[in-house]
Amino acid sequence: MVEAVARDILDLCRYRIDDALSPEYVELVGQCRVSLCRDGFCKLEGFVTRDAVATMREELRELSEGCSGNQRGRQVNAYYTLPDASLPPDHPQNVLFDREFGVVRDDMLHPSCRLRLLYNCPWVLRLVADVLDVPRVFQSRDAYQALTVNVMKEGESLHWHFDCNECAITLGLQAPEGGGQLEFVPDIGRESFADIQAVIFGSTGYPQQLQQEEVREDRNKEEPADAAQLFLTPKRDMLEGKQELEENFCGVRGVCGSEESRETLSNSEPELKGSAVTKESSLSGTTGSDSASVSEGHSNIFCKRLEVSEGALVFFRGGQSLHRVLPVRGKTTRLVAALQFHLSDSAHDAPEMTKRIYGVLPSEHRGRKETVVSAEQTKALSDRLKIGDRCGESADRLRVEKELE
Repeated sequence: MVEAVARDILDLCRYRIDDALSPEYVELVGQCRVSLCRDGFCKLEGFVTRDAVATMREELRELSEGCSGNQRGRQVNAYYTLPDASLPPDHPQNVLFDREFGVVRDDMLHPSCRLRLLYNCPWVLRLVADVLDVPRVFQSRDAYQALTVNVMKEGESLHWHFDCNECAITLGLQAPEGGGQLEFVPDIGRESFADIQAVIFGSTGYPQQLQQEEVREDRNKEEPADAAQLFLTPKRDMLEGKQELEENFCGVRGVCGSEESRETLSNSEPELKGSAVTKESSLSGTTGSDSASVSEGHSNIFCKRLEVSEGALVFFRGGQSLHRVLPVRGKTTRLVAALQFHLSDSAHDAPEMTKRIYGVLPSEHRGRKETVVSAEQTKALSDRLKIGDRCGESADRLRVEKELE
């Protein structure tokens, strides 16, 4: 059953996730880890076949239309937490953003729809665990948020925010005619927002001039000595939802800004206020990502843009990267599915967050599957990946060995 479903949905000729001991799979996992370390995301183009994507869109057609704009009128902050009256009004925890799009909830999706079959596929679960370099992952138990589809029509967007789990995994189902890019500051971290202020407004409170840098997957330059530590040593407390960190809210205030600057950031054409990154600065790198860097006093800090690609599976550190979706242009609706995974077998979103987003709480939380990977498979894979214990080596040594002994 698993093989039949997977072969109907996944491009297994391109991505051999059905055989965890194959050289192709080991190479894939290694490349994903390096990409996450280097770029803050990894994108598997064509992970789901065109026919399967078309079927998913058709299965979602009525649901997506019915859910269009169902988030309007709701407000949240960048953390999806409740405001704190003891803090100043302009404190980031008290800065609220309008939600201007629709969401298809998990409980609305049919148990046998193609999207859910993908979410339930053991091979996908194993891939997620291996890419995140953890023994196993669990599906979210949240009855609303475990598997969702964001629906964005012309003019709609998604506000600046952090995800509630460490790594977001998304699947592009329908690309808009224009706009709709994911814009993010990779691995900026919840506990260090001074860098965010440097990217957006600078230490003086005014926008710095940003230098553009083209992002290519075939870069040969040597990585920083500590590059692998950005993701190859994951913060497991964050993955488990234990986000007890000392957060620098001053930096976040720089991103969210005043009422005027929030409006500019949230509703403008795809550009950062006062920066050199504009809609004319689209780059043609194979990642489909624009990038701007700040070099004065801050090294390797980037604001990037990632295009929607139909059928592409994207790993993205949304729990540590402040991000938003730019306004959609054109009549074609942007459809992107979000798949939630956790290290904990009981993880689900906080009730107060669910209440703020959906207005109601689910009566019960859903069941979940988990990865089932034997000790032999785990050891065999780790033996072949020359990454985890070599965080201080250059990019060429981070690459996966292509030949198995």
